[in-house]
Formats: sequence, structure tokens, C-alpha cells
Amino acid sequence: MAENSTTTARVTWVDTAIFVGLETLGACAIVGNICLIIVLTRFKYLVRPSVQNIEQTSSYENLRNCLRSI
Repeated sequence: MAENSTTTARVTWVDTAIFVGLETLGACAIVGNICLIIVLTRFKYLVRPSVQNIEQTSSYENLRNCLRSI
């Protein structure tokens, strides 16, 4: 049933260091994403139109107003 019952799994300091490093990286990613969501919602970047869209809209309105006056 068991191939070799005398072998034991040893956890070395390298395994522990890799585990701690990966867990820390994951925690930093979660905190970073939460901060990004807070910034995007607080400063309304998710609903604010871009400057390029505002400029295009104003130029279209100016063109429309010019054509109406003709």
C-alpha cells in the first residue's frame, strides 16, 4: 500500500520562506486592489467622462450651432 513508510516530509526554511513570501504578495495584492477601488470611487473616476470626450462633445455642439445659424 505505502511505497516507503520510513520517509517523512520535512519542512525546511526555504519552504517556509517561499510560503511567507507568496502569502505576503497575495495580501499586498488584496490591499492594493481595495485601495484602488477606494480611489476610483472617491474621486469619481468611474463616472467622470474623459477630457477627450468633453472636447469632442463641445466641438460637435459648436459645429451644430454653426450649422443652425446658416
